[in-house]
Amino acid sequence: MQSINSDICSYCFIDIDINQHRSKLALAAAFVDATDSRYGFSSKDLRCLGGSEISRIAESISMDHEWSVRNEQCGGVEVRAPPCGNRVVVRLLWDVSPIACENLCDAVREWGEQPQL
Repeated sequence: MQSINSDICSYCFIDIDINQHRSKLALAAAFVDATDSRYGFSSKDLRCLGGSEISRIAESISMDHEWSVRNEQCGGVEVRAPPCGNRVVVRLLWDVSPIACENLCDAVREWGEQPQL
């Protein structure tokens, strides 16, 4: 694994998933991608759907035999992007505190997110 230092990384970010919003959005996107022809969606991409199509997604997923179980496990679906303010961006001041910067990058990497390079 590549070592992170001031030459390759000056910022990192952490996305906060409040009320599992991102998980619910990912479920809706996967549903649209997998069932676009079954439900007549105009695109496989959730972001490209029109207003009436978006309004049908929650009902369609709850009525679908295959996807309703996932919907219940996830606690519902979200069809809009998360609101602003759920990403924390940290400027890494390597010259002031290199050990703190390295520790933060290691922690972010362990959480499964790569620091913004």
